[in-house]
Amino acid sequence: MRILLLPCPTEAASELEGVLRDAVIHFSDDAREVPSGGEIRGGGEAIELVFNPNGASSYEVLLSAPGRYALFTEHQPNEFDLVIRAEGQICHPLQERLFKPDHEHNDEISSVGLEFEQDMDAEKVQLWLSELLRDKGMECYAFLCTCLLLYRIEQV
Repeated sequence: MRILLLPCPTEAASELEGVLRDAVIHFSDDAREVPSGGEIRGGGEAIELVFNPNGASSYEVLLSAPGRYALFTEHQPNEFDLVIRAEGQICHPLQERLFKPDHEHNDEISSVGLEFEQDMDAEKVQLWLSELLRDKGMECYAFLCTCLLLYRIEQV
């Protein structure tokens, strides 16, 4: 299951939108596999959690500083019994946003190709993709992720 942990400067809606735009890009990157017992750092790297097939799984999250962090998950937290602890205390999200709770994954689709009969202008394609992510990024993101949880971690 894929997750992404990003620092989030504030709880303001405008700041969250910026973090969401970053998440669209990072969440679609190749993910680093982390087995149960492994370490996760909060720096924008997509993580593929490898669950223990014989029981509970746990992961250590290493943060560089206290603050607010946005956790993006491929599935809703109740689907995998998510519990976040800091200094032994359970942390509850400040905000939770569900994107597409009734979705299904099709693992057979791993990429999308565009084919053009004419030569492409790479700069125009980049501009188009930037505008697409800016204007429709949340809709694109809904196909990748189902949940955003915002936490405040006071100590690391």
